[in-house]
Amino acid sequence: MGNITAKNYDLTSDEKAYIKAKNLRIINCLPRHAKKSAEIMINIDKAAKGGQKIEVEIIINVPGKKELVAHASSDDLISAYEVAENKVKAQARKYKDERVRGRGRGLLRKVFRRR
Repeated sequence: MGNITAKNYDLTSDEKAYIKAKNLRIINCLPRHAKKSAEIMINIDKAAKGGQKIEVEIIINVPGKKELVAHASSDDLISAYEVAENKVKAQARKYKDERVRGRGRGLLRKVFRRR
């Protein structure tokens, strides 16, 4: 399903469970063909420069040799994850619109593209 790595930060079991539950919501934004082969990697890093900022990076490998990447930082892990999750969900919806025929603006872009 996904790899969660934490650097300079200790994840609690509740935080891991929360992140795993949220991963399912991200997967649901992808088209069917991408759900089967999508890999989610989550990197959590606490800034080492004396600050209390927590940086979250979400990387999703989808078919077509493409990566959906989102970065966010905040004082709290949950809020940083929420921001990064919203960013990657928007990218997943855009990916789905482009890949799934007859959905969204992806088809219109292909038909009415400028020459």
